[in-house]
Amino acid sequence: MADCGINAITLTGGEPMLHPDFFDIVFEIHKQGMYVEELNTNGFYINKAALIKLQMMHADPLMKISFDGLGYHNWMRGNDQAEERAINAFKLCIESEFRVM
Repeated sequence: MADCGINAITLTGGEPMLHPDFFDIVFEIHKQGMYVEELNTNGFYINKAALIKLQMMHADPLMKISFDGLGYHNWMRGNDQAEERAINAFKLCIESEFRVM
């Protein structure tokens, strides 16, 4: 992609952070002179350690966290922890000075 002049990447899925090589992929994108512009995530795998890893790689994506609304998010996602995890992901990203949408 870098050879074609692409410099900005959006990682999306499904859930991109679920991929076992997620951090290696981000690292390689940056190593090739490109950057992760956006990370589309449900926030389930965002924690302090993950955010520190991204910061150590100088990755500063716009964190686009899916949220279906209070009282509906768990039902929509079929997971009784989804709402709490998404809200926590918003908080952690903001505390770590990531841009959030």
